[in-house]
Amino acid sequence: MSLSELGDDAEAVKEAERAVQLAPMDSEAHLNLAIAAQRTDMERAIAEARRTIELGPENFSAYQLLMKCLVESKRYNEAVAFGPEWLAVSPFEVAAHSSLAVAMAQTGDVSAAARQLGYVMMLQPNAEEALAKLHQIVLSLAKAPDGLQRLRDIATNAPDSPRMLDELAWLLATYPDSNLRDGTEAVRLAESACALTDRRVPALLATLAAAYAETGDFSRGITAGEEALKRAQAIGDTDSEKLSENILMALRADLPYRHKPEQ
Repeated sequence: MSLSELGDDAEAVKEAERAVQLAPMDSEAHLNLAIAAQRTDMERAIAEARRTIELGPENFSAYQLLMKCLVESKRYNEAVAFGPEWLAVSPFEVAAHSSLAVAMAQTGDVSAAARQLGYVMMLQPNAEEALAKLHQIVLSLAKAPDGLQRLRDIATNAPDSPRMLDELAWLLATYPDSNLRDGTEAVRLAESACALTDRRVPALLATLAAAYAETGDFSRGITAGEEALKRAQAIGDTDSEKLSENILMALRADLPYRHKPEQ
């Protein structure tokens, strides 16, 4: 256990400083000093983390520490600028995408934040926290005057995350306000989500059914809805089974499906 973990931050900093004096070009020594300083001197921790990366660009722990320090100290613009540097060396690092999403959201760039959350879910499909954050971003954009265009922009560059594609497709297909609906785009997104999952996920198939209906293609919508229902029953997914039944009820009456999203 380190001195920092034992709560002796001052002594930990002194010990790390001695190590840096003995080996000033050792990236690991600077990283240890950054770790020791982060609870008592954030500015120094940030400076030492940057120095660590300069000396050892492959020192992956330093990237995570620097981003953590920047976000915790509310230096969000710096965090946004640093994010691509981290992703350049660790493109599949969930923490990098997640931290960058937080920083982007704090600077007001929620569209870019949404895409980063999409990468989180692509790399970690069961990332419920990322999905919840994405849901809130999508709902907030739906209320904006230019909401539809901003949602389309996100959809255009969305990563191959079935859950992100489904989240966007569902809103574009079923939102009560016609100014926020785009059936053609909803179909594109829903078809992609289903293709990425080999049409095995009933909830995604249900979204596809609703999307077809929004374009007026009730025949294909009913076919997709029946496929969703059959799949849901086969795997015991009662929520998707009920959803599929509700969608089919509307489509068989030649009515598109509408859903008021929960906040």
